[in-house]
Amino acid sequence: MNQSQYEALEEQILDAFAALSHPVLRREGLRHTMRVIDMISLLHTDTPLWDRRTAALLHDTGKYLKNSPQHARTSAILCEQLLPEESGIAEAILHHSEKDRIHSPLAEDLKDADVLARWLDDPNRYQHPRLVTARNRLRAATIDSRRTEEQGAVTPL
Repeated sequence: MNQSQYEALEEQILDAFAALSHPVLRREGLRHTMRVIDMISLLHTDTPLWDRRTAALLHDTGKYLKNSPQHARTSAILCEQLLPEESGIAEAILHHSEKDRIHSPLAEDLKDADVLARWLDDPNRYQHPRLVTARNRLRAATIDSRRTEEQGAVTPL
């Protein structure tokens, strides 16, 4: 997955969310999806950025677009249909709700981003055992980013 492929897919999926007739579902789908994309983009990881963002974009399509009780499976199937060459992304989506088990690095990134996004919705209510690890990964990425900026390797926007 590259940036231009991702951007075209993002437009298609976010337009589908925006077209949902139920206002609460529309708002929740857009807000949660964008937060997961933001969180997965910030995590300290070796997984390619556009694969991470794609997994985050598609991870709950089964929930919001298909109203499926098995949303992870339905979302993975939709991913396979849209991106047949990206089986690793579909696999990560399939396992993103199994937060107590270990899967591929991409699946672990997606699980942590999902937990962080839920926590951002309500920090006082949402608690999950993965939250500590996910927040530490986010902190590590922030610290690494600051060090890189201090060394002059990255030019701020």
